[in-house]
Amino acid sequence: MSNWRENIASMVLVKQELFKQDVKQIWPHHFPEIGANEDNILAVEKELRCKLDPMFRDFLKYANGWKGFYQTVDLFGTEQLKGSIIMDYAKILLNAIDDYVLKESGFSRDQLLPIAATEFDKDLFVLCLPNS
Repeated sequence: MSNWRENIASMVLVKQELFKQDVKQIWPHHFPEIGANEDNILAVEKELRCKLDPMFRDFLKYANGWKGFYQTVDLFGTEQLKGSIIMDYAKILLNAIDDYVLKESGFSRDQLLPIAATEFDKDLFVLCLPNS
């Protein structure tokens, strides 16, 4: 996804259509946050002590987080990645993943970075950290 501006615009159109169809307002419907600047991204990388995935890093420049990105799942921005209640919960979810599942995936917990979670369930999205 090299053209985040176009892809995010398409996702916003989809979210608008979902909002129209969700007459009972079952799901939250939010738009992405304004993109992060380079200083915000560098601060996250310093806090995490590693570089972010280049595609995710580029995405953050266009959308610095997105509440309700997928149903009740919030896609983290730089503030959540640096440390927040939702990131703490995401780490709890990551630690709860069965060792067998991790072994089958070929990754260890310390090779994964939570980038999205929900406070209402156990949904968790992760990225592989560099050199994993």
